[in-house]
Amino acid sequence: MYYISDMCDGCGLCAPDCPMDMICPNGNKFEIGIGCNMCGACGSVCPVGAIKKS
Repeated sequence: MYYISDMCDGCGLCAPDCPMDMICPNGNKFEIGIGCNMCGACGSVCPVGAIKKS
């Protein structure tokens, strides 16, 4: 599963690229929900490299 690390700056660019609509704001950062299908679309748009594979 993918997760969003503490490097997240809260820009939100990843959320609209998630085809499963699994990325939601959580305070000043974003998080990936349990329904992630591991497509990697979010990671390809993150400008700070905050999206990691666990």
